[in-house]
Amino acid sequence: MRPSEALALCWGDMDLKRGEVSITKSLYLGEESGTKTEGSERVIKIHPNVVDVLKAIKPLHVTEKSLVFLNHDGEPINFHTWRAKIWYRALRVKELRVRKPYTMRHTFISVGLTNGVNIKWLGDYCGTSVAMIEKHYGKYIRNDADEQLVRLIGAKTETLGETVEGRTGTEDSEPTEKIREDVGGPTWTRTRTRRKRAPTTKHERLLSFCAEGEIAV
Repeated sequence: MRPSEALALCWGDMDLKRGEVSITKSLYLGEESGTKTEGSERVIKIHPNVVDVLKAIKPLHVTEKSLVFLNHDGEPINFHTWRAKIWYRALRVKELRVRKPYTMRHTFISVGLTNGVNIKWLGDYCGTSVAMIEKHYGKYIRNDADEQLVRLIGAKTETLGETVEGRTGTEDSEPTEKIREDVGGPTWTRTRTRRKRAPTTKHERLLSFCAEGEIAV
C-alpha cells in the first residue's frame, strides 16, 4: 500500500477471517480523501502472518470507523512526525541506509518482478498500472524468454501412431504405416490442444477415421 492508504485504514476495512483488506481511501495531513486513482480502489489478500499481527493489535472495543494505526496518544498518525521520530530511528538502530518509507512499496514491487510474479496481478494488487510498473521498475523484470516460449508451445504433440496406440492399445499396423507414407512420413504431428480443421482430402478423412477409432487398423 501507499503510506496514505495505510494511514486511512479502518477496522471496518479488515476482514480478518477471509484475510482481506479493502482499500478505498487515503489520509494525508489529517485530511481524508479518495485513493490516488480510480484503479487504486481494490480488495487485496494479505499474508497469514499479517493477519496474526492485526488480530494481536486489535483493541477490544473498536468501531468500523476506528483507525487501525494510531500514535501513542491514540490519535491519527502524523506521517511526517512518525517518519522523523520512529522510522529513521529504526533504520539507524538496524544500521540501514536512510530511505523514505515509500521504499517499502518499491521493494515489494521490485522483489515481485525479480521473482517472476505476474505483472498484471502485481499492478492490480498495488493499485497501479502495468505501464507504470514497466516504466519505473523495468530493470527488475526477468528476461525469461525461454520459459515463456515453453509455456506457449509446450503442448504435448504426438504422431499418428501414438494417437492410434493410445486409443486402441495396439502398435502401428501395416495399414497405418502405409498411411504414414502417403501423408509424408512420421513428421506429421497432431497437437492435443489445437483445434482441428475439418478433413478435406481422401487421406485426411482416412487419418481422421483411424484416429477416432472408427476404422480398425
